[in-house]
Amino acid sequence: MGRRAFVAWSGPVNIVRLTPQQYLDFRDKCEDILIPYYAGICTPSEAPEKQDHGNIDIFVCLKRHGIELVSNADLAKALGATHHLLNGPTSSFAIPVPASEVEFFRLDVHISLPYFFEWETTFYTHEDMWHILGMCTIQQEFRVSVTGLHLRIPEIAQKLPNHSLLHLTSDPWELMDFLGLDADRFRHEFQTLNDLFVWATSSRFFERQYFERQTLDSHSRATKRPMYLAFLTDWLPQHPEVGAVSRLHGVDVVKEALTKFDRKEEWRKRMERYESIKIKEAHWNWIAKRLPLQGEELTEAVESLKALLRWRHGAPELVSKGYAYTSDSLPVLDDRTVITVLLPWVAKNWQAALDQHRRNQWQNHAKP
Repeated sequence: MGRRAFVAWSGPVNIVRLTPQQYLDFRDKCEDILIPYYAGICTPSEAPEKQDHGNIDIFVCLKRHGIELVSNADLAKALGATHHLLNGPTSSFAIPVPASEVEFFRLDVHISLPYFFEWETTFYTHEDMWHILGMCTIQQEFRVSVTGLHLRIPEIAQKLPNHSLLHLTSDPWELMDFLGLDADRFRHEFQTLNDLFVWATSSRFFERQYFERQTLDSHSRATKRPMYLAFLTDWLPQHPEVGAVSRLHGVDVVKEALTKFDRKEEWRKRMERYESIKIKEAHWNWIAKRLPLQGEELTEAVESLKALLRWRHGAPELVSKGYAYTSDSLPVLDDRTVITVLLPWVAKNWQAALDQHRRNQWQNHAKP
């Protein structure tokens, strides 16, 4: 939210940046205050060599037996905050800097569910580290996000966008193992950016060509990510040997991931659904070309048929009330059935379907 986060309360609040020592002192004090209220507390590690801090981020885990939420007002009182804001799962507090009457620091408390707690606290560790790793995995159709590691299925992205990302894991240690990273090294604090960059680029997914393709426009966006900019413009050019040769040559990482995370069956189901949709669309397109209609009227007639056609006992029939068309309202038919059964029925009923659909729409619009 930044320095203007608390402008809604009696004018702007002077949120100041903290020195590294202030950050550690205030973080520890806030953690001690929050511990009694939650099942778990974790502050993700900041980037090494950071000179100052704009806020303190603390992740908290809800009680496992029932959701027990403490009010922002009660937390503000316990923390000594003079202002607080609620934004979804995040609560922000303006807390006076000790020995100052005009300066405040910002504490953001992020509520996490038990299942995602370890993942989220890892994902937000070291700021842009996961941005660097994500740039590598995305080239192989993997996505690293706030909910875990996902496999993008490009074949179905257009027709089934909500099903094109297949969740693989929300276990950070499983992810690191898959990426070829040393999880034990990650558990220890990185003292320098060089240590962090060496660790991140040790991933078998890392290839420098992905980063050398970055455009000037990308660099301008990178200025908002200081650690990423340092990696892109300083560290990587100084280490030309890192990532020069692909370590995934000849490796089917998609097949490996589906096996490792036990997701082959779910992948198969999604692909089967996609293939079914393609077959149905091909049949509808073939039928549409044989109707004595054109343009918008043809489109409306086909939509009416999709909405009102039901397949029962091996034959199509027209119903009076339809619903929004989905790919499952008609079974996958073989070509012979489409030619000998569905097409003759459509030829006789398309006008009735169109008229009924228009009546239904008019009735829906006429309702108060």
